[in-house]
Amino acid sequence: MKMSKTLFLFGTGHGGENPENGQYVTAGKRSPKHNGKTLLFEGINNRINVNLIIEGMKNSGLDAVDIVNDWRDISLNERARRVNEIAKSRPCVYIDIHSDGMGNGREWHSASGIGVYKYIFSSSKSDFLAKYLRQELTCNFTGISKDRGIRKKNFHSLRETSCPACLLELGFHTNLEETKLMLSDDWKSRVVKSIVDACSIYEMNH
Repeated sequence: MKMSKTLFLFGTGHGGENPENGQYVTAGKRSPKHNGKTLLFEGINNRINVNLIIEGMKNSGLDAVDIVNDWRDISLNERARRVNEIAKSRPCVYIDIHSDGMGNGREWHSASGIGVYKYIFSSSKSDFLAKYLRQELTCNFTGISKDRGIRKKNFHSLRETSCPACLLELGFHTNLEETKLMLSDDWKSRVVKSIVDACSIYEMNH
């Protein structure tokens, strides 16, 4: 099978669920409780999203890898090391998948929307990647979720990786209505389409 020019690497922000006891392994990084129940654990939901994204990428002829592929909360240094090691052998892009939070974490907050982040001293290829991601996310989420634009940050996963990279905050798990949407099949299909289409555009142009 023909390889795509670019290998697209995905990170699942924060830890997942310990298979031995069913417990979420990252402190915080979850929605407030609703009717006594936590609706969304960020690391668990990120893993579901990344699995769906990688399936969509492969169906579109794009090579994609989950650089975490583990329920454990892999350190930021180790994540960057894995990305950089893979990027030595072929052109890569790194996309770090997260959801956002606001407030004290115990109460629901009104902040909402989807944001694209690039490094404060981003490369031109990272700039293009961010542009394509925002373009496709806006196209697929207009009327569904607020566009929070492209922002520059000194995030570890953007600063310490050697290939073009962006971090996505795909909704606020501290907003009750948005959390419900984030857990829906419709939201997830929009996420997949947005990211696959953005990566396809990147693949064609770089």
